Amino acid sequence: MITTTTIAYQTIWGGRYLAMINDDQITHVPNGDWSRAFTSDRIDYVTSNGDRYVAKLENGQFLHAPDGDFSRAHQSKHLDFQDWGGKSHFTTLDQDIFSFGLSATDGSSATENGNPTIIKGR
Repeated sequence: MITTTTIAYQTIWGGRYLAMINDDQITHVPNGDWSRAFTSDRIDYVTSNGDRYVAKLENGQFLHAPDGDFSRAHQSKHLDFQDWGGKSHFTTLDQDIFSFGLSATDGSSATENGNPTIIKGR
């Protein structure tokens, strides 16, 4: 069994979501409520510097589009995002097992002010 990492991130609309990659889809969990989970091939997120991006999975990488404009998109295995508390994180997509591998940019703990930032496994 492959254990994936679930991340807690802010959406471009200010929502709080968890996300976990399953094959070529991303499971999204509004406010951490797994009964409301849904899948998509995209993630709408806020970068560590506050920019709004939409990324989708493509060929084992993320295709990042500023403000959802895919005509200006670039590919990367990395995702730079803000957690629920606004803290910056950096994650790399592991192409071999197609799951998140995560590092906090400042090496801090997985929770801050009671808000989850990183949740190992599910």
